[in-house]
Amino acid sequence: MNYKTHPGVVMTTICDTAVLIPLRLSYPNLQKTIPLPPLMAPLWDLLSSGKSLDAYISFLSALTRKDKQTVSRRVERTCEELCKLGYLIAVPDGEPVEDLQSQEESGTISQNHLPQDE
Repeated sequence: MNYKTHPGVVMTTICDTAVLIPLRLSYPNLQKTIPLPPLMAPLWDLLSSGKSLDAYISFLSALTRKDKQTVSRRVERTCEELCKLGYLIAVPDGEPVEDLQSQEESGTISQNHLPQDE
């Protein structure tokens, strides 16, 4: 599974902490500003640029000296949590991330890619 950052969320740094800030006026179902763990900020940048998780998993595995399978599970869990909160969008297997990005830019992104109010 790949992920794309939600178009209604931006990342910024406040006092050396990366935080995700929802643009609530456009997306009222995104409710909270949340901090990112230090090693997750590069992941947000990578996903924002439309790249897959593989490069980040290799980088994090080398940095932490943990095997790729362990790192992959942890990154996947984090991405799943961010999806549940609505900050990331899951890109179905086989669907190019670029197609989703162009849909966002044109404003034709499918509603099933956006988080729904509960």
